[in-house]
Amino acid sequence: MADAISRFLFERLDIRGVVVQLGSSWRDMLAGRGYPDAVRDLLGQQRL
Repeated sequence: MADAISRFLFERLDIRGVVVQLGSSWRDMLAGRGYPDAVRDLLGQQRL
């Protein structure tokens, strides 16, 4: 899966956001880190 960024806007509700999907970048960041599964999963679910 390639990395992707999708922006969205609900004009009538004044709501906007971004959905980010990381594929190879995420795998590269995790390579060799040795994070426990629970930590890795939490990092993968971060919302800003």
